[in-house]
Amino acid sequence: MNSPAKRAIVVGMDGASMELVLNMVQWGHTPQLAQLIEQGGYRPMIGVFPTLTPPGWTALTTGTWAGTHKIMDFNIRKPGGRLDETVWGINTALSESEYLWNTIEQVGKKPVLVKWEMSWPVTES
Repeated sequence: MNSPAKRAIVVGMDGASMELVLNMVQWGHTPQLAQLIEQGGYRPMIGVFPTLTPPGWTALTTGTWAGTHKIMDFNIRKPGGRLDETVWGINTALSESEYLWNTIEQVGKKPVLVKWEMSWPVTES
């Protein structure tokens, strides 16, 4: 039996149709992705609604749907404000769910995020 991995790398592609990405892999246009899929792991993902960057990446990194984490758009209605008053939705402080990297920190590990969507401002566990 193989021992569990001590490290993991997660690659995300914003706005990528996985059907097209997999076609490009099969056609030989993306050999590095083909190698990652072959030697690592690949799992299809059910998209979130609305199909926008902020709710999608927040769902991916919290494991909760947009209705739970409350990040619904690039602009979110400001709580307590006028109906036309919004705040910028790319903001981790607005999420009502815990992020994966906070969970990793809580068990004594060190997450490293490189150009990860929806990871600003930095959250601490």
